[in-house]
This record gives sequence, C-alpha cells and structure tokens, in this order.
Amino acid sequence: MGGLPGVFNWRSTEVDALIGLGRLSEAEVALRQFEQAMPEPNPKSAALALARCQGNLAAATGDPTGADAAFARGHAIAEATLIPLEQALLYLDDGRRLRSVASTQRR
Repeated sequence: MGGLPGVFNWRSTEVDALIGLGRLSEAEVALRQFEQAMPEPNPKSAALALARCQGNLAAATGDPTGADAAFARGHAIAEATLIPLEQALLYLDDGRRLRSVASTQRR
C-alpha cells in the first residue's frame, strides 16, 4: 500500500522534485509509475495530482498543448470536488505556467 496514490501520495512530490531539478527523463519515468499505480476507481485527490504533474512535465518539456490539456483536466476535477491542498497546488502551478507563457509572448 505504500505509495498508492490517494493513500500515501508521495509520487506527485517525487515527480515535482525531479522536474524542479531538471531531471526530466527521470520525471517521465516517475510519472509513468504514478500512472500505473493509480487504483480503480481513481481517488479524486490522486487524479488531480496526476493531472497537475502531467501538466508540469508537459510544460517543462516544451509541450504547451499537452500542458493545456493536462491542466484543463485538473481544473475539471478541482471544480467537481473539494480537495483544498491539491486544488491550491494546481492553481499555483498553472498560474506559474501561464505567467511564463505570457512573459515569453511579450518578448
């Protein structure tokens, strides 16, 4: 049960840390492990964290379409449930991404 998304959700923290360190190939592996560990039905907290991590990785690897889609999934989940910490992380990460996109477009 250790590491099972929605129970002990350290997997999203691992993915976030690897992205932050610029170790994107390792983050991709960790994200796949996160996806494979998702139980059925998916706990909403884990599904929200997964969508956020997918968006972060897509943004970090230069895939704006993938980032848009992943964050849109995250926002849809966030609107349908009350998970304050995961919602806050989603809004924070998506806000950072959108700020980065806007600053790039102004140049």
